[in-house]
Amino acid sequence: MLGAILLEEYTGSLMSMLQPASFTSRIGGYTPTFLTSDMSTLSEYSIQDFYKYYIDKGNRARAAEHATRPSLKQFSEAFKGCWQQLVSVFLVFFVTLAVFPAVLAGTTPNGKGEPWNSAIPRELYPGITVFLNFNLMAAIGSTTANFVQFPGPKLLIYPVAARLLFIPYFMLCNYNVEDRIMPVWFKNEWFFILGNVLMAFTSGYFSSLAMMYAPRVVQSSYAKTAGMAGALFLITGIMCGVAFVPVITAMVNNIG
Repeated sequence: MLGAILLEEYTGSLMSMLQPASFTSRIGGYTPTFLTSDMSTLSEYSIQDFYKYYIDKGNRARAAEHATRPSLKQFSEAFKGCWQQLVSVFLVFFVTLAVFPAVLAGTTPNGKGEPWNSAIPRELYPGITVFLNFNLMAAIGSTTANFVQFPGPKLLIYPVAARLLFIPYFMLCNYNVEDRIMPVWFKNEWFFILGNVLMAFTSGYFSSLAMMYAPRVVQSSYAKTAGMAGALFLITGIMCGVAFVPVITAMVNNIG
C-alpha cells in the first residue's frame, strides 16, 4: 500500500516537473496533474485497512439491527457524534487547496523586477519546490498517521484550525509578484520551501487522523455513515478551497 502511494505521489511530481516543456500555460500544465493526483488520493481512502474495517463493522452492526440503509436520522446522529472530525476534514482540505497548487505555483524566489536568484532553474522551480516537496511530505504525513495518533479525537480540531494561518503566510511570500500590492514579508525562498514542508506534512497527517477518528467516535452502527459524511466534508473542503483562490489573489493585488 505504501509503495503504491509513494509511486503515485512521485510519478505526479515528476510529471509536473516535465510539464514546462509540454505546456505553454502554467495553469494548463499543472491542472491535469493536480486533478489526477486529487482523484487518486480520494480513491485511496476506500482501500485503506482502517476504512475497510469500519465499513465492515458498520455493516455488521446494522445487519444485527435489521437496518438496510442509512437514514436521515442516522446521518444526524453520526454528525452529532463526530462533528469535530468532520469539521477537521473540511478545514484541512480547505486550507490545502486554497494554497496548493495555484498560490504555491505562483510564488517565485525573486521580487518584481529582480533577477532570478535561486540555485534551482526557473523551469524546474515549481516542480521541485512545490509539487515534489508537497507530494513527498504529504505522503510522509499520511504514513506517519498509521503509527502515531496525536492529538486525540477531542483535541484534533485545534491544530487543524491553526493551519488557517498558512493562508496569510503564503500570501506574504513572493506570490504573484508582478501584480501584487500587498507587501512581502517572507522574501527568502527558504521561508516558502519550509512553509510548504510543514503545510504538506500536516495536510497528510491531520487528514488521515480525522478520517480515522470519524468512524471510531460514533456507535458502531453509525460507522459507515460517519465515513460517508467524512467523504462529503472532504469533497466540500476541496471545492471551497479551490473557490477561495481568487479571493486570495484579489486580496494580494488590492490590499496594501
